[in-house]
Amino acid sequence: MESARRAIAALITDMQSDPHALETVWLSVITFAESATQLVPLTELMSLTLPDLGSDCNAQCRLGEALHLLDQCLATEFRKTTESSKRDSKPLVFLFGNGVAEDSWEPALNEVR
Repeated sequence: MESARRAIAALITDMQSDPHALETVWLSVITFAESATQLVPLTELMSLTLPDLGSDCNAQCRLGEALHLLDQCLATEFRKTTESSKRDSKPLVFLFGNGVAEDSWEPALNEVR
């Protein structure tokens, strides 16, 4: 978990030093263990403060629940193209897990796709 925390912090630090990223990147943080929770809603990179991600790597891994929550967040936070505005770029999703999903994740992955 500590390695994942350091990797995420390094990624954010690198992006925050890129002027183009500062103007274009928005991030959200969803954690999943006993349940999936959106810790940070979609936020401009320059305003982002990385929250405490927790420390329990041995907890249950609710990957399906996390993917379902991701799909809901995309539906409400992602801007689609309209006649008066351009849509957001396609999102990139970085997934860090313990490798053992404790729930059915395949249907949720199809929802996100």
